[in-house]
Amino acid sequence: MRPETSEDVERLPDDARTRELLELAAIVESSEDAILSKDLDGRIRSWNAGAERLYGYSREAAVGRHISMLAPPERADEIPMIIERVRRGERVEHFETLRRRRDGRDVYVSLTVSPVRDEDGTIVAASVIARDVTGRQEAEAALRASQLRLREALDESRSSHVAAETARREAEALTQRLRDIHKVVDVAFSHSSLDDLLHGLLRHVHESLESDATAIMLVDDDQRFEQRVAVGLAKKATIAVFAAVGQSLIHRVVERHAPIVLDDTAGLGQPAPGRGVRSVVGVPLLVHGQLIGTLCTGQLEPRIFTRDEIQLLQLVADHAAVAIDNARLYEQTQSVAEALQRSLLPKNLPSSSAASIAARYLPAQRGMEIGGDWYDAVELPDGRLALTIGDVVGHGIEAAAAMGKFRHALRGFALEGLDPSSAIERLRRVVEEDDMATLLYLLFDPATLSARFSSAGHPPPLVVRPDGTPTYLEEGRTTPLGAPADASSEDAEVEIMIEPGSLIVLYTDGLVERRGFSIDVGLERLAAVATAAQGTVEEQLSTIIAELVGRERRTDDVALIALKVPAADPPQA
Repeated sequence: MRPETSEDVERLPDDARTRELLELAAIVESSEDAILSKDLDGRIRSWNAGAERLYGYSREAAVGRHISMLAPPERADEIPMIIERVRRGERVEHFETLRRRRDGRDVYVSLTVSPVRDEDGTIVAASVIARDVTGRQEAEAALRASQLRLREALDESRSSHVAAETARREAEALTQRLRDIHKVVDVAFSHSSLDDLLHGLLRHVHESLESDATAIMLVDDDQRFEQRVAVGLAKKATIAVFAAVGQSLIHRVVERHAPIVLDDTAGLGQPAPGRGVRSVVGVPLLVHGQLIGTLCTGQLEPRIFTRDEIQLLQLVADHAAVAIDNARLYEQTQSVAEALQRSLLPKNLPSSSAASIAARYLPAQRGMEIGGDWYDAVELPDGRLALTIGDVVGHGIEAAAAMGKFRHALRGFALEGLDPSSAIERLRRVVEEDDMATLLYLLFDPATLSARFSSAGHPPPLVVRPDGTPTYLEEGRTTPLGAPADASSEDAEVEIMIEPGSLIVLYTDGLVERRGFSIDVGLERLAAVATAAQGTVEEQLSTIIAELVGRERRTDDVALIALKVPAADPPQA
């Protein structure tokens, strides 16, 4: 296979990559949530298929119009209030209100509105996620109406102490049911992890119904159990019980798409007398009429589940099903995005006796968005090693496409023999409008133990010398790609000598930047950790990642590549 050259720069992605991009776009477009964005004047900038279904406006009919077209007249003052909060950098979460569809009907929605910032951190727009909560609002209205009727009955029956006490208890029970619904729904929409979501839902249902065992069973498209989560009794015992009565309860729920109650499971395959649940109720988890699983709860002793309890369980299941479906979609899109991102990075790094090379990439945990961080390394025909690292401003398919173009172009320029500053200046010629990126190109020569590098606005490389002295190489800098080049761009290249046993670390800003802290703090931490890290270059990178990133939720991609020069042989005695 011939090496890649600059002629490859304009080459379109291959069919496999195109299919991956189209698959990701289709997954994003298929979200059940209405997802849109608007500028700070309230003009709609983007509009997905979920927004079309919820509000009835096509993308063409919505984009460019003011967001106020969705607000009923009595809710018009909410729009400027929300925009003003976004301008202040605030996030509006789970704001329930009325919105008007194109056909004139009003729908209850739960809005989450977040500020969108540009590369400088300036708020330039707002993203909006809307969920239809009309069903829950109607159910709660029905419960409130029941409360009102009970209060009226209480007033009418004051002459009867027994009737009044009964009405009071029922009213209080309904009030508690309302609180339980709010508690469970809040849990359903506060998690993105499917595992956390399932356990949170089960815990609240379990406490609300005072059950001995509660389980969620998810099914695949062939109606086979796909995942089982249980709380209460020992998990294996709980699952065994529900599996044992499956033919009598779970399969009926699957077949009928309706709640099923078993007052007594005796004789239905219990593991052992007295060890399993006796009374069980199961309700379906439905999303747009399609069953995705069941929610079951049971008691060790015989129990009659009341009509209110079954209705509460079904209401919870209706909202839980939507949350579970969204969590599944979130995890699926996050997995696809990460796989696509990794497919654009080099599969293998060069192996050389002159230096060891290792790299890491950790995607941001934002679900559907692809990042633009990349790294690359190639051994040139003359034995030199070319290392590049970069960060495209922004996220999404456009950023990933620009990243792939820049990486392949730089590899082609390296194989042509261009020095770092010349390669960067050549790359500026293929930068398209609105593309912006930082990058660093380092060329290591093992024959002379020297390195030449040039930086287009990228964080400085770190060199840890054999005596443990860390140094950031601040020279050789020019403007980022996509920004006007300054007069010294072509001369922005530095050559340094590399001592045997030295470690060179190239990285993106996601490794050292944290909200609320100066970048200088991050650079100091990196220098300290890299200096203390021991072992091979692979082991040193693992230490850096563990200490600087750990298990924190990443809001930005992290990429780094390191080169380690073997230590000098000790002198012969």
